[in-house]
Amino acid sequence: MRSLLVTPKFEPPETYAEHVAGRVNSFLNEYTHVIIVDTDTVVPKDFYDLPELYPGAEIIAPRVIPTSPVYRVWEMLTYWIRLNRLRLRGCAVIYSTEFLKRVGGYPEVTTPDTWLRNRAVKIAQVSMKAYHKEAFNVRHSISTQVRSGKARAELKQSVWRVAAHSLFRVRPLVLFVYLYQRIRNK
Repeated sequence: MRSLLVTPKFEPPETYAEHVAGRVNSFLNEYTHVIIVDTDTVVPKDFYDLPELYPGAEIIAPRVIPTSPVYRVWEMLTYWIRLNRLRLRGCAVIYSTEFLKRVGGYPEVTTPDTWLRNRAVKIAQVSMKAYHKEAFNVRHSISTQVRSGKARAELKQSVWRVAAHSLFRVRPLVLFVYLYQRIRNK
């Protein structure tokens, strides 16, 4: 097995998805897996061995733990309801290149991790922990909600699902941006 390690480093106007797609898609025939680890994420050394332990998985992901006490409390208080079967975070993830080729390569969409998760059949969420070293920042929280609202409109999620997410996770901008995007795109 041969894995391509990608540590995304991009600057706007380039997007995360454009950057990763540019680093990954031309090499899909040369590797068996693509391992993505963001610069602000710490993974155990055996994370890189996971493709050998889960050879049939299309996506392999550890449990990502925020290091920020604010984010940890926030997740504890708001993740009690799950609308998805799994919670995968793209800051530490492994994709099978066969899977990426089947779906047309790494996608250049607003939320590529969600887009890929929705198309995967064999997902291995492992008990291993990765740590995301992201400090709490109000500006970042707002931009994340805006991006999430746009992505949910792009993914054509139902208004009720988005409203439930927005309500239970106390993320009101997600619903407002989602509705704005849906009206704008009609």
